[in-house]
Amino acid sequence: MPLYATYQVSADHVHPDYRFTDTVVEVHHDRLDNSYSASHRKLGFGKPFATAEQAIRSLFSDHACSNLVIK
Repeated sequence: MPLYATYQVSADHVHPDYRFTDTVVEVHHDRLDNSYSASHRKLGFGKPFATAEQAIRSLFSDHACSNLVIK
């Protein structure tokens, strides 16, 4: 995997400003510890996880988003 990859994510939230449809998320790969961290223009940077999917789900979960669809 390159240093980062982009994913499209859709998610629900009680507040319309945090509902997303096919929003772009970057997942960065740290080759030193083989972890993945997600970042989003509105949600910021997430914590490192073992997989890209875990990193994305954690970032959106930390902001109370639900019903994630990752493409």
